[in-house]
Amino acid sequence: MYKLIYLYTVLAALFITRASAQITFTPERTQTVSGTKLYVDKLDNVYVINDNEIFKYKPDGKLFNRYSNKSLGKVTMIDVSNPLKILLFYKDFSRIVYLG
Repeated sequence: MYKLIYLYTVLAALFITRASAQITFTPERTQTVSGTKLYVDKLDNVYVINDNEIFKYKPDGKLFNRYSNKSLGKVTMIDVSNPLKILLFYKDFSRIVYLG
């Protein structure tokens, strides 16, 4: 019984190492952006935060929109879990801003 368990463990380990060695990833495209934080929503839109500005890039890499509010300070965090209801958090003033 122990020999069977040992044999099964060894075969499983060999299978896992062979399967992981065959996986390769290649990027579809590269794009250079400047910012401090980067977020991606479920629709593959990319949001880049640069101090108090937010840049929204479409999945094809083109700049779609830009938002800034200098009176609230730096954007601390952005919630993009719902792409139709973007929430921004400003820690300096403890404010949440809704972008619709």
